[in-house]
Amino acid sequence: MSHEDFYGSINFSVSTGLVPWGDPSEYVHRVTGTIIAYSETDEEVDAGEIVLRVVSATEATNQGEDLFEVCDADSAVLEGIYAALFDPSGDTKEELDIEPGWNSLVFLEKVEIDPQHRQTTLNIQAIETALAMFAAEGLVVAVEEGLDLTIEAWKRLGFVRIAGTRFVFRDQLKVNPYRDEKSV
Repeated sequence: MSHEDFYGSINFSVSTGLVPWGDPSEYVHRVTGTIIAYSETDEEVDAGEIVLRVVSATEATNQGEDLFEVCDADSAVLEGIYAALFDPSGDTKEELDIEPGWNSLVFLEKVEIDPQHRQTTLNIQAIETALAMFAAEGLVVAVEEGLDLTIEAWKRLGFVRIAGTRFVFRDQLKVNPYRDEKSV
């Protein structure tokens, strides 16, 4: 396969209880997606899977839930993400320079691409598609070594490291800090 972009789709699935949610963990929604690539003959081929956890941060806050409690109720990973992004008062850490106005926290948990598509841009395309759908105005976090992406791929996606942690993040309200203005 070439390094060209693919045509295809992602079939997403998410399930949640009806509002009002009574437990902090109910503000975290697991989203799974089956990645479909179109072959040169326009045949649909299952090419992988993507998994996200979407934290409805604004909704939780509007309902009087503490974002730390929401993350803590879900998992140790989300608790660690909270600690990496927020100071003890619950504000985003100043050194991260996060734009105000974000409304969701998205943990990019897993992207698995089948072996025949690993040397392509399909993983990057799948991530970009998922973030456009579920984190258009959010903060996106991933475990750097957890997704098997190169440093160049992380930069292409606009992620930056959170110093002293194993996490990388992307502020969807900002332009990719690595974007080459000359090529745009």
